Amino acid sequence: MKKILWLDWMVNKMLLSWKYIILWLVLGAFIAVSAGSLAGAYMGVLVGTSAATMPFLYGEKTNMNAWYVTLGISRKDVVRGRYISSLLFAVVTTLVGLVYGYLISVGAGLLGFGNPELKMIDAKVSFFCALTAILFAILDFSITLPIYFGMGYQKGQYAAIIPYIIICIAGGVGMGFVGDKGLAVLGYIVTHLWWIMLVVSIIFVALYYVSYLVSAKLFARKEF
Repeated sequence: MKKILWLDWMVNKMLLSWKYIILWLVLGAFIAVSAGSLAGAYMGVLVGTSAATMPFLYGEKTNMNAWYVTLGISRKDVVRGRYISSLLFAVVTTLVGLVYGYLISVGAGLLGFGNPELKMIDAKVSFFCALTAILFAILDFSITLPIYFGMGYQKGQYAAIIPYIIICIAGGVGMGFVGDKGLAVLGYIVTHLWWIMLVVSIIFVALYYVSYLVSAKLFARKEF
């Protein structure tokens, strides 16, 4: 397990060159100034979810799967390690993005432009933003990791778009179905927000585990 976590970290560290880091920092600063510091959490989770695909990309180019066998790493450990490392990286980038966004927003306020936020941000709001960002990462990984483990990166990068198209269509149909009841539904969600977040979190964690089981079976059948 430690070997696969270390290998995934080394791949992410190697492929995240300074030009990409600078790009993310500039984009994060722009978003924090224009949309507020809490947007940094969502920028951070995008970095984390993007980085999760790098071991698959690098693995296909270098036939890293053969290295795992040489190092005595089982396929199940490869899948388990990938799920753990992806989520850990997403959590770290989300928290870093949250702190970075706050510092940039405060700095912009001191310089007299942007959205000044010189007061401490509400802890509940910060926690909510970080939680929703991490839940997005869990949902993203639950959908895309089985696709990458089953199809590989080259084919999987296109197939991974299809579930999101379906979700967007379903969301549009759902919004149309709700219609005039939208305000009532929104009011109910706001009133019971934390209970709903708790239920959603439990469902997403269960979904992540099921996704892991699916990926393990797909990767066990894969030939390389």
